Amino acid sequence: MTIIAAVGTDYILSDVSTTLPPGVTVVSPGNYSGGVLTLGAGDTISIGGTKPATLTFSGAFTTGANNLINADGLTSDLNLVTIGALTVGADSIVKANATSIAAVSIGIGSTLSGNLTTASTNATPNVTGVVTLAANSSVGGYILTDGGGVNVGIAGSVGGDITTKAGVGTLGRDVIVGGGISTVAGAVNVGIAGSIGGAITSRDGVVTLGRDVIVGGGISTVAGAVNVGIAGSIGGAITSRDGVVTLGADAEVRGGISTVAGAINVGDGSRSVGGGITSEAGVVTLTTNVRIDGDIRTIAGAITIGAGSSTCGSVITTGAGVVTLGANVIIGGSISTVAGAITVGAGSTIRGDVTPLGCWRRDADRCPGRRRCHLSRRCHHCDGLTRRWQCVYDR
Repeated sequence: MTIIAAVGTDYILSDVSTTLPPGVTVVSPGNYSGGVLTLGAGDTISIGGTKPATLTFSGAFTTGANNLINADGLTSDLNLVTIGALTVGADSIVKANATSIAAVSIGIGSTLSGNLTTASTNATPNVTGVVTLAANSSVGGYILTDGGGVNVGIAGSVGGDITTKAGVGTLGRDVIVGGGISTVAGAVNVGIAGSIGGAITSRDGVVTLGRDVIVGGGISTVAGAVNVGIAGSIGGAITSRDGVVTLGADAEVRGGISTVAGAINVGDGSRSVGGGITSEAGVVTLTTNVRIDGDIRTIAGAITIGAGSSTCGSVITTGAGVVTLGANVIIGGSISTVAGAITVGAGSTIRGDVTPLGCWRRDADRCPGRRRCHLSRRCHHCDGLTRRWQCVYDR
């Protein structure tokens, strides 16, 4: 049977308290246990005994609106544990660290000051509790789930990391996360004007950022695609093994962009500030007015650079990749291919060499203006006719 507390009642947790919440008993000093409890609007719970205290419910625990739980204490003073669902009503303050093996919901305008965990243990495996923060609500610490998703409403905030294995992370508009976001199988979706203080990592999930999203660190996936919205800002590098990387217009990446198999698409007016672009098999496509600070490199993937774009480095394909430059493109370094053609648009500038078939290099040892042969102590140079490195004696 669910016990509903009286409206506006003040409850005290202590070993000798005569005003314990309904159904709550003292297990041992600082440890309290209850079944299912629903507080009324305006109720309060304070700690008058041993600290830290642990309050455990074998069922669900639901607060009413405008509840204050340990509001005058420290977060470390209270550990809140529920076997059933944990539901915090609107405009409430809960100063505690909370653990649940069921769903957790934080109401509009409410605050949970500590960490929030819905993860499995040896005693409680396969936990799938979903965490939901309503608009303008906050969790002061981290959020950790196993199978459950994490949903943060408009203008919500999380002070630490959001970590989930199979769950999807969905953040609404104007959400602030002080730490990073990490998933294994779940997707990550960040709404318009969101702010992520750390990195975003996902093994299999797709990462999608809305317009004007700021990520303080990098973005890394294995199989999942990465989509950065218009005017997004990424503080580190973007890396993906198999996923396609797509930047919207006017986006900025302060590290490099690299994939193994996935294509890389960079929108109009976007910029990679701190590094270049690298892909083994993926096609690299820069639309118009894109700025890249480093080299653009592929093995088998074609490279297409749109009109008005520029790179401070070189454009290199070491496999079958074709290089195509639009009009008025500026290449600060050289252009080199092995099997692929090179097409240069009108008004474009290449400050280095253009090598249509490239030159094969047996190793990376360098001589001044030449290269050393792999099996002999000789230097070699690029023969202009065969486009192969020819060995010559040292001088």
